[in-house]
Amino acid sequence: MLEAMRGSERELQQVAKEDSDPHNLFKGQEAIKTEEAALQQQVRHSSKHTAVVSLARLCNILAQPLSAQAQGRAPNLGRTFQHPSVDLRHALAEQGRIPSKTQGQIDSLLGHEQFLDWLSRSHQSLILVDAHIRESALESLSAISVFSGTLVTSLMEAYPDTAVVIHFFCGLHTSPNDVFYGPTGLVRSLILQLLMKLGARDPEMRTWSLDFINDRRFLHNLEQHSLVDLCSALHGLLYELNPDTRVYCIVDSISCFDVGRLLGDLSIVMDGLRDIVNDTKMVPVVKFFLTNPFESRRVIKDMPLLREDPAGLISLSQHNPVPGSISSRVIGERLLRAPPPLRGRRLSPVGYARVPSRQMITSPVPAVGDGLFDRHVDSGVYADWDDNSDGTR
Repeated sequence: MLEAMRGSERELQQVAKEDSDPHNLFKGQEAIKTEEAALQQQVRHSSKHTAVVSLARLCNILAQPLSAQAQGRAPNLGRTFQHPSVDLRHALAEQGRIPSKTQGQIDSLLGHEQFLDWLSRSHQSLILVDAHIRESALESLSAISVFSGTLVTSLMEAYPDTAVVIHFFCGLHTSPNDVFYGPTGLVRSLILQLLMKLGARDPEMRTWSLDFINDRRFLHNLEQHSLVDLCSALHGLLYELNPDTRVYCIVDSISCFDVGRLLGDLSIVMDGLRDIVNDTKMVPVVKFFLTNPFESRRVIKDMPLLREDPAGLISLSQHNPVPGSISSRVIGERLLRAPPPLRGRRLSPVGYARVPSRQMITSPVPAVGDGLFDRHVDSGVYADWDDNSDGTR
């Protein structure tokens, strides 16, 4: 399974290369597919045993919605690992539909002092960009989504060895039937992407572990997709990264989740991001880039994260935009002017201070089984989420 993670990570890097050179759009795709077909192997476990969950089980928990777990359906982990690159391709493909004036309006972000400060800071930071795009009222992706996608690929190209880049496009996950629906799906996706990055760098798990999941009540909460505990898991997993690493987390169109009952969940996520940003013991430098294609509602602006740091909100002007083009080359040049992440060393041994105490439940915790995941990982055969899947081969 760790090899499957590495294959999906290579595909994501391929997307970044394609974006920097449009003529290579389909170059190497067949080779990647052939490689991925041979990458399913049995998961390797760390030599430490303080974690109460295996990597296989954790991925199984994160990869499927509760409805699928309740019905005993096994996830297609190969497809799950590929969803970040699939989403990224969708976002980048939207550029041809965006008017040049709107692209110019978004491109003006590169001249904003707050954005440049976010790039150059050597400590945790977060910004939210209100794009004020008129044309995106009913769109799942917008011009700011194209910018977000281009920023992802540019960061990956500029800092291939010293930065970790994870992303999520909220507009592509607004259906309740989506595997990564809503704020809960957002956090689950980010955790899975971090696991992919760690697995690609050290598939033997010699320099990282899941030891922060060392309590079965906490594990039970994760199995139930408790959003508070998922945020805590994201926080804890970040401690497994090298202290010389910068983590860039790009979350596009959070306004898709500030409606109805999702708003409460979004508030929990924003509080979780606030805890990470304010954590003075955080090992890597973590930077969050959030976007809203419109203007954020007052309920978002009043959340503690933004109320405590109003400078974290950037508002793009919609008046007299100069026609332009969102360009990976231009963004890449801007990144090169910013102070780069420190040259990364090999992943440091586990042993940093862990995330602060987490909320626990007091109800009895059922025994943790080996999960459906383990029935498929050895053979490399994965069941899709469908009503006819019973988890057997």
